[in-house]
Amino acid sequence: MQPVSHFEYGFLPRNPPPAMLEQLWPLGKIPERRPQRIDLRSIRPVIHLAHRTTSALIRPDRLIYDHEIVFVLHGEGDLQTELGVQSFAPGDLLVISPFVPHRFTGRTRQFEHIDVHFDLASQFPVYPDLYAREPYEILFESGSTLRLHDHVASADPRGGRLEQLVRHWAEDTRLGTLKAETALMEILASLIFFPHGEQPQPASVDKRIERALAEIDRRLGKPPSVVELARGANLGVSRFTRLFREGVGESPAAYIRRVRLNRAREILENTETPVKAIAFACGFRDAAHFSHAFFAMHGVWPTQQRQQAAHARR
Repeated sequence: MQPVSHFEYGFLPRNPPPAMLEQLWPLGKIPERRPQRIDLRSIRPVIHLAHRTTSALIRPDRLIYDHEIVFVLHGEGDLQTELGVQSFAPGDLLVISPFVPHRFTGRTRQFEHIDVHFDLASQFPVYPDLYAREPYEILFESGSTLRLHDHVASADPRGGRLEQLVRHWAEDTRLGTLKAETALMEILASLIFFPHGEQPQPASVDKRIERALAEIDRRLGKPPSVVELARGANLGVSRFTRLFREGVGESPAAYIRRVRLNRAREILENTETPVKAIAFACGFRDAAHFSHAFFAMHGVWPTQQRQQAAHARR
């Protein structure tokens, strides 16, 4: 990678000053990053930006002031850092550290991802003013570290939590922000590991819940009720719902809704199927109900999603 000669702002606050949108600051050679130590118990993430976007992922030599999580939904490419080149594909979760030169290169024209910019706590780094920050790196007192690349499988609850994080952040309320930062806390906890010792492994999803997930995928056009799923698992509704939340990270109803709407998005982006037909295929009673549910989750109407995907392919 060529030496980075400028800052590209890695995030925008909710109300960015106009100069921030275009200004590039000359840096020359990047000074050594000053270590700042934090105990795991002190982690209380502070989100600066969280959104879902569809665009070609091409970012030239770049630095950011804070940490960034990129969760890949569609598209493939490469992330180049001082550690080398890391390829990414749908389901990959990437962590970018502050003041680390990096470059994104997309290998597909269509790309969609969730982007979250954050600090690990309000007092880390010690210079909370973004404009006053000097190069730093975060070190954990416990000897643990933050995994910079992970894969989120379809049954992994982190995918749903990231979707929820973006929705809560978009509410622009104190409660929404709290919910978003709580979701981020869970995701960060899953990325912490101990290179010189054993990391506790997350509990596996109950086999009965795995069968329920398969049944949901099989019947997206006519989704099973929670009562049906519980009966199929030979469990009471309350016990089934609790096990489902523990294994998947959300309620059965929320999971079914998310899977149906994600499937609808895939059909919208890759076919010319009419919106009304997509609504019925994904288990919605009519196009109007489907369109409002789609907007509530994705932030755009179905026709807009199709237009954005078509534009990204050009």
